[in-house]
Amino acid sequence: MTKVTLRLMTAPILVIATMLAGCATTPWATLPDRNIAVETIDSGSTGISHAFLSYTKKAIYLRGELERKIAGRGPAPGHLHVELLDKDGNVLKVAMSGYERKNLKSDVAYFTIPIPVDLPALSKVRLRHHDIVSHQETVHDVQWQEPGEATSDEIEPDKDDLGR
Repeated sequence: MTKVTLRLMTAPILVIATMLAGCATTPWATLPDRNIAVETIDSGSTGISHAFLSYTKKAIYLRGELERKIAGRGPAPGHLHVELLDKDGNVLKVAMSGYERKNLKSDVAYFTIPIPVDLPALSKVRLRHHDIVSHQETVHDVQWQEPGEATSDEIEPDKDDLGR
């Protein structure tokens, strides 16, 4: 083989090896295809711009971002309600969680919520934002509960939260 041919073959092999090594070492990845849906419900003042499930070798996380619907400074008031549903729609666990901005000038708030159970195939994660109008409490840490422990207003959406 000539030196030119050898150099041409070496470059793609190095690029592919670098890409494979980089993909194998990332701590976050998309959840394997188990058809787990993530449903988001915005409040009147704040929208969940996107939410997704990701995992490490030890845990599954619900991650995403929130943005105010009307431009304004300061944090978006309120908290998140999370429901884990099985494929039949039965509630497995419910939780309230807070979120935070990366810095004071950021218009976007971020959240990372650890999922305490292994979700079966075809299950659903329902994520709902409650603003300060519908609930006066602010939550900073995730508080998981069994479905029977939650009050009905923690599970059922308010009309204001659905934007109706």
